[in-house]
Amino acid sequence: MARAEGSRRTLLRGLLAAAAVCLSALPLSLAPARAQSTFQTAAPSAILVDFATGAILFEKDSEKSFSPGGVVKVMTALVVFEEIHLGKITPDSTFVVSENAWRRGGGPSGGAAMFVPVKNPTRVDDLLVGMLTVGGNDAAITLAEGVAGTELAFALKMNETGQKLGLTGSEFRNATGFADPAQRSTARDMAQVARYIIRTYPNFYPMFSVPDIEWSKVKQRNRNTLLNAGVGADGLQVAWIKDGGYHIVGSAMQNGQRLITVVMGAKTEKERTEEAKRLLEWGFHSFEHRQLFAADAELGRASVFGGAQGSVGLAARGPVTLLMPRNSPDKLVAKVTYNGPLKAPVAKGARSALAILYKTRVVDGRDVADSSEAGEGEAKTLRYLKTYAVFNAEQLTDCPQIYLEAPKIDPAVRAAARDAVLDAIPARLEIGGNTACYVRAADLIRMPPPEAFGCVEDWKSTFAHEAVHWSGAEHRLGRTFGQRFGDAAYAFEELVAEIGSAAIGLRIGLRPQILDSHAAYLGHWVKILKDRPGALLEASGHAQRAVDHLLAYSQPAQASQPLAA
Repeated sequence: MARAEGSRRTLLRGLLAAAAVCLSALPLSLAPARAQSTFQTAAPSAILVDFATGAILFEKDSEKSFSPGGVVKVMTALVVFEEIHLGKITPDSTFVVSENAWRRGGGPSGGAAMFVPVKNPTRVDDLLVGMLTVGGNDAAITLAEGVAGTELAFALKMNETGQKLGLTGSEFRNATGFADPAQRSTARDMAQVARYIIRTYPNFYPMFSVPDIEWSKVKQRNRNTLLNAGVGADGLQVAWIKDGGYHIVGSAMQNGQRLITVVMGAKTEKERTEEAKRLLEWGFHSFEHRQLFAADAELGRASVFGGAQGSVGLAARGPVTLLMPRNSPDKLVAKVTYNGPLKAPVAKGARSALAILYKTRVVDGRDVADSSEAGEGEAKTLRYLKTYAVFNAEQLTDCPQIYLEAPKIDPAVRAAARDAVLDAIPARLEIGGNTACYVRAADLIRMPPPEAFGCVEDWKSTFAHEAVHWSGAEHRLGRTFGQRFGDAAYAFEELVAEIGSAAIGLRIGLRPQILDSHAAYLGHWVKILKDRPGALLEASGHAQRAVDHLLAYSQPAQASQPLAA
């Protein structure tokens, strides 16, 4: 990634979709050359994306926040497409144009309008075309009211859809793009929405390029000037708003290659179109998809243990292509990596799973490679991961029946073993109230009575969760708990407890619980993992020690068994 004159350009090396025989994935490590030239744009914010791979070919301040204006209609359209896909409405469904939609978005408004008459029942597909070709605000409001009852309720659906797509810089307040201080978006987010629409709803995408419409004897041409710019453009939306400038979300295809571009904050309509056109021309001229391997072509061979042959061929399920700078030399080296050796017999097309083993090891200081960190004879704890490729018995050919049969365990024996583990935990237990918690000040676990739970297993699973908290007390394992819901330490401790209680449940046969409180923590956990990429391993390490500590009360011999993540 290089930076020049405030712009940030990213050249994606491409994702190689290769699925191998007996493997969950067959990555190919390639090192394509960078583009031969750079690109400059006068637009305050811009992005160029390769549709097939999602590669960002160029970006300049693509996460800068703007008042988006009418380009929000791309998201409005997506929500309606989703409603059609779910069967809640059809393209033939009719919505009546309300007085509100007509007055605020129709002819009386003086803005972009489809000019559909007030109280006129209008088909959903006609409203979509009116909104997407000429930016009809009356059509957008009518769609919003027809789908959700009110435009505000529809905006909530827009934000929910944005969250599902992983948009990070957008907040939607209406379906039209009318000015609202809280309504914001970015070039990167709008490119992501456009790519999702084209990939997911190709049958609806032609609506964006309808050349003209006529309603109430008013004929209007498509307002997207990029469509006639000679670059193969076929969508999506343009806008102007006083607080944001001129925006465009566009897409074009040449010779089977599709690119998506977004320009935001241009000074004039002409600049908006020219910069989008220049971006697309540069992208088509600079990059190409090059096929490296045909479908089913043998890419390499993997060693096989215990089979009639010493190796098995590895092939991709489809063509393997790479997005590369155009006219770059063909000096590419492909490296095939796989989890192996594989154990025969394995069925053709079977996929292995990756098992990750987390473990700690205490070594003498003299055994540590970096002796500067530990004195001679001083103990040091090392943490490491080990990976395994594993298969289910059902994936093996001619597997003995004994391995296909689930082990039969007497439920009474299982329950007795489970209870022995939990009963051995010497935590002070107080029954009462309606909330399960570890009371740190009193060093006790408070649990509602078992009858307050759906079943006894749920009570015991919750107790295991609180027992993990109990293990972290200062005079036991000494973890940092945090002070209140929402702070980082509190959320991290909850992550430790979730991992630890799940591991205990797997060990003793307790099913995991899905609680409403889990959703409340998800946002905090995601933030922790973004801020600290190693937090999951750190939490797993704390959970490992908690499980060891708790199991040691009843099963000392098993306390050192590592967790598998």
